[in-house]
Amino acid sequence: MNRYLVSKGWEGFCDRLQCLSHCITWALRYNRILYVDWEDRIWSHGEGGFYRYFELVDLPHVTSVDEIPPNQEVYPPFWTRGLGLPAGEWVHKLKDELVFDPQDGRHYEPVWVHPGVGFRTYDFGQLPQHLRLKPEVAAELRDLLEKVPTHLPVVHLRGTDRPMSEDRWRFVRESAPVACIISDDAVLVRRWLDESPESVVLSDTLVEGQAAGHKLDPQTLGKMGFDKHRMNLRLLADFVLLAAARDAYALNEQSVFFSMARLFGACGGVPALFAPGLSPLPVFTPGADTAVPRGGPSFQTNPHFVEPPPGTPRKLHIGGKVRMAGWELLNVVAGNSVDHIGNAKDLSRFAEDTFQEIYASHVLEHFDYAGELVAALKEWRRVLVPGGRLLVSVPDLDVLAALMLDKEHLSVDERRYVMQMIFGGHIDQYDYHQTGLNLDFLTAWLTDAGFVNIRQVDGFGLASDTSTYEYKGRAISLNVIAEKG
Repeated sequence: MNRYLVSKGWEGFCDRLQCLSHCITWALRYNRILYVDWEDRIWSHGEGGFYRYFELVDLPHVTSVDEIPPNQEVYPPFWTRGLGLPAGEWVHKLKDELVFDPQDGRHYEPVWVHPGVGFRTYDFGQLPQHLRLKPEVAAELRDLLEKVPTHLPVVHLRGTDRPMSEDRWRFVRESAPVACIISDDAVLVRRWLDESPESVVLSDTLVEGQAAGHKLDPQTLGKMGFDKHRMNLRLLADFVLLAAARDAYALNEQSVFFSMARLFGACGGVPALFAPGLSPLPVFTPGADTAVPRGGPSFQTNPHFVEPPPGTPRKLHIGGKVRMAGWELLNVVAGNSVDHIGNAKDLSRFAEDTFQEIYASHVLEHFDYAGELVAALKEWRRVLVPGGRLLVSVPDLDVLAALMLDKEHLSVDERRYVMQMIFGGHIDQYDYHQTGLNLDFLTAWLTDAGFVNIRQVDGFGLASDTSTYEYKGRAISLNVIAEKG
């Protein structure tokens, strides 16, 4: 008997990708045939939804609900009355019933429907192996992507249906002073261009005063002079760009579109989407500017970097992306502003007593606490002059733990975001935290490494970066100054 797993669409592009990822995993594990229905207001415009833009490979599937025999049982049972209906007719009515979990042991039903709600585990492991763009769609996307300047960071100004933080705006502007801009909000784009006229706006479907133009129906878009298919292509192009960009920033830190795109890219999803011979852009192929294997490259110096004359006071900024006046910048990933390329635990390129100051914001937590962290601190101390200062900022585990426990005031999604601040965003091989730090732990490890005069400070007055970040009205960073003894 044939067995079917039915993936019903849900509002939100990334929610549907999550849903599909889980459906593929469970279909393969339990030998179900997969059917995908994305007939909702984003994709539906008279010519089909999911199967107009995507196809599934190496996976048994059907392309129409009509191909599922009518005598097959559907689980949960309420989906029987929802299959084949437009999303608007069922999505809100059934919202409270979408609680099915394939892991609950009920795997005997011949037809499964996966609603995609409550499955925000960000598991894209199977998706790149089975999801492909239709060849004609891939060709259209390539035309859009070929126009993108590959040397600029990408800034995502979508997600503006949520409150915007002015601090976050300043941080993104400072991090990407000239950038490629993705948005469908004309107001935000005008503001960005007023402050950065050299930036390049990639979106050509901007809507005045509408933060979710891609959700508008074809008739409304037609009155604005936009085509629904073109809007969908722009949405796909934006997702691909964010997934593949070396440097990408989101105005809204809780944007699921942004975080899912970055995770999809880290899972290798971008090249897999495109058929052979339709590689989207040179920027997506391995090269000098792509991320290097964990552990870092052998130490390199930007050819444009000019070594200061002997005796010149020097300062080293570890882990940043934006140049600060008077500071040399070191990062494990190459970039236009990066002077030194290498892993921060190995500063062997520098002689002892080289720098007056070292600044590192949200770097130490990436080192393993079982020896690697103290070894890195000792290396940083080695290259400081006697009495030189280390300015270090880390996620404060005490504050983040308190936020995690604040179930009365924070939603599940908000506490999940706190969890990501503890363990890292996992958007690439560098975005994993291996150590939790509070004042006690950091003081002890700094002391072990030979630092003295260790004291906590509110901030350093250097830049609006992670050291100044607040969440839910609380400063989440622990800022400490220590001196070389």
